Amino acid sequence: MSVGFKHHDSGYAVPAKLQKAEELLLEGVTVDHSHQVPFCAGMSDDGKTLYIDHEIPEVVGDMHILKTIVVHELVEHCLMRMAGLPYEEAHQIATAAEEACVRANGWPMHEYNAFWDRAIRKAGSRGSYDNIPQDLDTEPYDQDDEKAEEEGKLDHGLFGHG
Repeated sequence: MSVGFKHHDSGYAVPAKLQKAEELLLEGVTVDHSHQVPFCAGMSDDGKTLYIDHEIPEVVGDMHILKTIVVHELVEHCLMRMAGLPYEEAHQIATAAEEACVRANGWPMHEYNAFWDRAIRKAGSRGSYDNIPQDLDTEPYDQDDEKAEEEGKLDHGLFGHG
């Protein structure tokens, strides 16, 4: 939105407009659901492929999880790559966009969060990942490794570097 532009709504995500935006986002990215992905999802280095862990369903009940993953991962990736934000800040903004998507689609936030709590715990309990995409953008993981190293807690991360 441009500075000084007067809009007529309160900033609420209008479901019909959000639906169109979600469709456009899905058209602009290839979804790959055939790998193991730490933390369940991530973008390729070039931002053209969204990797979703092979165990994450695209639909849970009436919740189309794919929509929210695309919103979160693309916002996060763009903020890190184009705006230079650190992962934690980009993640917070992406999570807010994801939440707006969940609410605009009328899905109960507590059910959505419960699904992700289970999915993240399950993916994190694997211990090792044998099929990580070669071009997975590891910047979020690298920043977590750097933070852990500063705090003296580095275990050399999921990718064996750090």
